[in-house]
Amino acid sequence: MILALGPLLLVAEQGRTWGWGSAASISCYVIGALGIAAFIVVESLMKDDAIIPLKVFRSGTFSMATVIGFLVGFAMFGAMLTLPLYVQIVLGLDPTQSGFATLPLVGGLMIASIASGQIVARTGKYRIFPVLGTAFTTIGYIVLTFMTIDKPLWFLFIAMFLIGLGLGQLMQSLTLASQASVGPRDMGVATSAATFFRQMGGTLGTAVLLSILFAALPTNIAGAMGNKADLTSALDAALTPSVAGAPENAGAMKAIWSPIVTPVREQIQTGLDTGTQQATAAADQAVTQQVTAAVQQQVDAGAIPAAAAATIIGQQVAAARPQAEQQALAAAADQAHASVIDGKLAVDWTDAAQRGYWVGQVEPKIADKITGSAGSSASSSSGSISDTSFLNGADQRLTRPFLTGFNTSTVMVFWVGFAVILLAFLLSLFFKVPPLRQRSALQEQADDHAAASAQLESEAGLAAAEAGSFTGPISEGAPEPARRR
Repeated sequence: MILALGPLLLVAEQGRTWGWGSAASISCYVIGALGIAAFIVVESLMKDDAIIPLKVFRSGTFSMATVIGFLVGFAMFGAMLTLPLYVQIVLGLDPTQSGFATLPLVGGLMIASIASGQIVARTGKYRIFPVLGTAFTTIGYIVLTFMTIDKPLWFLFIAMFLIGLGLGQLMQSLTLASQASVGPRDMGVATSAATFFRQMGGTLGTAVLLSILFAALPTNIAGAMGNKADLTSALDAALTPSVAGAPENAGAMKAIWSPIVTPVREQIQTGLDTGTQQATAAADQAVTQQVTAAVQQQVDAGAIPAAAAATIIGQQVAAARPQAEQQALAAAADQAHASVIDGKLAVDWTDAAQRGYWVGQVEPKIADKITGSAGSSASSSSGSISDTSFLNGADQRLTRPFLTGFNTSTVMVFWVGFAVILLAFLLSLFFKVPPLRQRSALQEQADDHAAASAQLESEAGLAAAEAGSFTGPISEGAPEPARRR
């Protein structure tokens, strides 16, 4: 069993990292398949002494209860592990608060479990509970698929409560059906097998659903960053010095935005440096031409000796150049939506108007780049999202694309859980349950033994009577056995 399940669970957890078609994954598939085949062969040879006697699967009720229990475990553990992670990352709760946030699920489970138990104890009927349980859980998953980062916490509580109501009706009803479908001797095997397969479903569900979550996350984050409104707002915040330099935003800037905005600022500044050189060169040329023309006129008029013209031009150009360059830079700054800082063109990122202009210029290019590279960068960037501590206390404009991508990935997980529990619901509609046992297994065995003993004594008495021998105790009034003559 270990040889069968170990490799399959390992590849379910590590397949995203290894690659589902890698040599390690294929080895796990092969070993797991061989292990399952070997387990079936050994169990069939062991017969009644097997860990899970295969004869119990001849019961359609037991087989159906096992399949439904596996699917329920898949959906249950997937929800129990995904929901706390969701409320921590998207809603910003700490681990303790996220634990308390799951109380509606636990409360619904307790209410449904106690209520269904009381109904079964009083009526002896439990056929309806697998149907109602899977129905409530299905509805709860449907509610979860409507989650967005703007939904309030109470919306999530409704989904949790519905899932809890469903699971509370399923656990014991499926166990009762498994126990009632086999003989008294196999009740323990049926109970342990039902629990085992439910836990295997939960383990597989956890591995599969979390693999889906983190495999889809990089692509969905990139897709969320391609949203014009969110990207514009985030870029504006990331390019604001007071926001980018805030200690609480340092993690978000390092993990998400610094790799984006740093090259953008460098490219913008490079372009402005070129503009600075062109503006100053044009100003110098214009000043030189104007001064040269004026001096030449004075030389032609005889006011200035021709020999002194070059010196005078140099002096006047040097005197007029700073003001001309300043005026040229000011005009260029107005056209470039920038400022003149330390004698060159530069964007004043504290100025909302200048920042807004440049955000509008670079946003389409960044969106196209992110969208185009989403598929190729998904696998390489998945390792950088394992630590989400940078979200704590960060500006919402910086974290919104990440949260939107995480929400989209989580909703994908909820859809998978919905499909699984919907299949369980459809199977429960055809689930035929045997009558509830009225006696314990030990009492039923004792009663069967007593009935068999009474039957044996009755048959022995009839046989003795036919042979003319009295086998019972001789009491007053009892006929004497015939004497042989």
